[in-house]
Amino acid sequence: MSVIEVSTPGPQGPAGPAGANGTNGANGATGPQGPQGIPGAYARWDGVTPYLGLVAGRTGCASDKITTALEFNARTAHVAPVDISAIGAAVAGWYIGYGDSTPFGEKAIGADSQRKVSIEYNGQIAHLTFGGPQQLVGTCYNFSTLFSDLTPLPFTIPKGATFWTREHGVVGAGGTIPVTNTGNPARNAAAGDCFEYGTGLSDRSGDTGTFASTDTPYLRPLALFGMTDKHSYACVGDSRVVGLQDDGANNLYVGEQARAIGSSAGYTNLAIVGEAMSSVGSTTLNGVFTTLYTQRADIIRRFCTRVICNYGINDVVNNQTAQQMSVSAQALRAMFPKQEFYWTTQMAEGPNPPYTTIGAAFNNFILASVGGFLDGAFDVATALSTARNSCTYGSSSWVSSDGVHESPAGYAIAASAIQFPA
Repeated sequence: MSVIEVSTPGPQGPAGPAGANGTNGANGATGPQGPQGIPGAYARWDGVTPYLGLVAGRTGCASDKITTALEFNARTAHVAPVDISAIGAAVAGWYIGYGDSTPFGEKAIGADSQRKVSIEYNGQIAHLTFGGPQQLVGTCYNFSTLFSDLTPLPFTIPKGATFWTREHGVVGAGGTIPVTNTGNPARNAAAGDCFEYGTGLSDRSGDTGTFASTDTPYLRPLALFGMTDKHSYACVGDSRVVGLQDDGANNLYVGEQARAIGSSAGYTNLAIVGEAMSSVGSTTLNGVFTTLYTQRADIIRRFCTRVICNYGINDVVNNQTAQQMSVSAQALRAMFPKQEFYWTTQMAEGPNPPYTTIGAAFNNFILASVGGFLDGAFDVATALSTARNSCTYGSSSWVSSDGVHESPAGYAIAASAIQFPA
C-alpha cells in the first residue's frame, strides 16, 4: 500500500502576535488550528515559486563523538535534484546522544571549532564563504549550527550530476568531533565518501579526489541549501529512518525515507537510532521536545517544506500507551505548522503484545489522522506484513539477521510504500 490520502488544510488561522526581539529575535506566537486540525498562522510554499530550500540529500545530523582527536577531513557524495549555481552549507557543533546511550537529546561537542567547506565538481573546487567573499573559515560555536553564505559557484552543477562536499575542521581544546558511527549504513567508498581524523592533518578542502579514511565513522553536512523549486524534506524518527542494517556501502540512499526520496529532492536525515517521542521526559501538547528538537527544529523551519516521521516502535518499547503516543505525535506535529507533515506506520518487532495491541492501535490512529493533524500517511507496516497488523514479515528475505530491522530488500519494499504527492 502507498499513500492513504492527502488532506486539504483547513482555513489558515490568524497570525499570533510577534514575539519581542531577543538576541536572535523571538518567534511570533502560532495562531489557532484550522478546523481540520492542521495548524494555521503560516503560509505554506505554493509549490511553484523558487525558494531557499535544500538542494541535495545525503546530509544529516551526527549521532556520536570522537574524543581522541580534534582535527578531521570529510568528503561526501551528493546528487543534484536541480541545477545548482549557488549553494550554502550548514555544519554542526552538536550531535545527538545515541553514542552516549543515555540520555538522548541534542548535545554540545564541548568547544568551538573552525570549519572550511568546499564543493568539488568535475575536477574543480569552489570554497564556500562565511560572512564575505574573502572569509573561507567559519567559527562554529559550541552547541550551535554554522551557516555559510549562499555562495555563487564558478560552475553550474546540472540536475542529476554527482558532486562532493569537502570539509576540514579543527575543534578547540577540550572538545570532540561530531560523527555518525552506528555500523551500517557505512560510508560509500565506491561513491567517493572519505573521512579521517587525527593530529597534524593537512587541510584537504582544496583538494580533489579521494583520500584514505580512518576506521568507520563519517561526518556529512547538516544541510545543503540553495534556490529550488522542489519540496525539501526533513526525515525524522529512529533506526529504520537511519537505515540500520541497510546496505550503505553499496547504495547512496539508505533507510525507508531516504530511499523513497532518492535524488528527486533535497533532504536532511535527522533521525537517530533508538530515538522515541518519549526519549526525554513527558510530553504535552503545549510544550514538548525542547531537548530533542532545538537545533534540528531550526533546520526544519529554515529550509524544509515537508516532514516525514516514523516514531512509534521505540515508544512501545518504552511502555507508552497508544493514548500517550497519540498526544506526543500531535505535539510534535504542532511544532512545525508551516510544513506538510507525513507519518509512516511501524513494522512490529514480533507478532506478540505489545506490538499486536498498542503498536497496532497507534498505527490505526496514524492512518485515521489523515485530514486531521496529518497531511498524509504511508502504510509501510502493511506493505512489509503478511496482512495488516499481523506483525509478521511477508517474507523472511525482508528482515535482517537481527530480526528487528529490514534487510536491504525490506527497505526497498518499505520505500515503495512511500509515494508523495506532487
